[in-house]
Amino acid sequence: MAEEIIREGSWICPNCRTKNRGAHEKCTACGAIRGNVQFIYEENGQQITDEAEKARALGGADWVCPFCADSNPFDATSCKGCSAPRSEGKQREVRNLGATPASSGQSAGTPRMAEPVIPAEGLSTARPVSPAVAWFFKIGCGGILLLLASLMGLECMTWSQVVEVTGLAWERTIDVEELKAVRHEDWSDRMPSGGRVLNREEKIRSYRDVLIGHQEVDETYTEQQQVGTRRVKTGVQDLGNGRFKEIWSDEPVYKDVQKRRRVMKPMYRQEPVYGTWLTYETDEWVKVDTKTAKGTTELPAWPPTGVTQPVENRLGARREGAKTESYKVTLTSSKNGKAYDITEIGSKKIDAATFEKMRPGTKWAAGISGLGNIKELAPAAP
Repeated sequence: MAEEIIREGSWICPNCRTKNRGAHEKCTACGAIRGNVQFIYEENGQQITDEAEKARALGGADWVCPFCADSNPFDATSCKGCSAPRSEGKQREVRNLGATPASSGQSAGTPRMAEPVIPAEGLSTARPVSPAVAWFFKIGCGGILLLLASLMGLECMTWSQVVEVTGLAWERTIDVEELKAVRHEDWSDRMPSGGRVLNREEKIRSYRDVLIGHQEVDETYTEQQQVGTRRVKTGVQDLGNGRFKEIWSDEPVYKDVQKRRRVMKPMYRQEPVYGTWLTYETDEWVKVDTKTAKGTTELPAWPPTGVTQPVENRLGARREGAKTESYKVTLTSSKNGKAYDITEIGSKKIDAATFEKMRPGTKWAAGISGLGNIKELAPAAP
């Protein structure tokens, strides 16, 4: 059964910051008028039980005079401060604040501003970090960010230098593959097309449940039974006149009760499901060798593999597979003699065409970053 409770709120004087009862229309400390202040909901505020006071609280929100800012009761036809007609004033808003943390019947006793209240449940309480620790973390994070920014700045900066090719190295590889019969085992529905069956046998692949009857057994189950009710605050309404209305309802309370009953339980047996298990072979290209060629100043060449062309599609035939190539150049600065071993220029790996142009003794104009990376390279002017 729903129940309404009327409580008096409070307000803070904007002039002297004194806290006043919600019904007071003037500050008890400095005499300033209440005006259009924000009312504060008190969860343990004074409950209004007098019927006349309750009727006044529920009668309607106050209205505020636009001329003198005084607050007037809802039934006043003119401002008590300056006699301005009510038609010029603005009535305060009646607002729903929602339920509060005291909704389970507990009284928290914490004043709340007249705005939607968010329960504090689930919020963790963190211990304050000491100033010394906070300072250390701030300095540490700042230092890391400064270091990263410095490194990025150095990498973005470029200095031009003339460098000479003083060393070369290259390597190329080719995989050799042979067509072989490769043996596999799997279920018949998984054998790829073109596979040659060498052996087959029936094996248990899975099991299925087969119903064979029912058996009467005792079973324990849980049932919820109502053991009473509890009062729950389901909402709070700002009445716009320094009072608040709480809405309370009775909520049923349940407990779990263990009970027993007789039920018919199905009985099953596991029946094997057979499948055909195959041993089969397929023709596959398998890597059997890797040929490598290395060099320095001579022009790069692919290693001989001994594979004949065209490639035959028969067991034992061979073909060339994956190829790799890598190139390294040593550049020496004409300015300070510093050597740079590079495998890429900027972010691009050195290719064969570029490598073949970089003959020993040739000079190049290099763009070098602050971190010592070669970002640009072009033939030096004679």
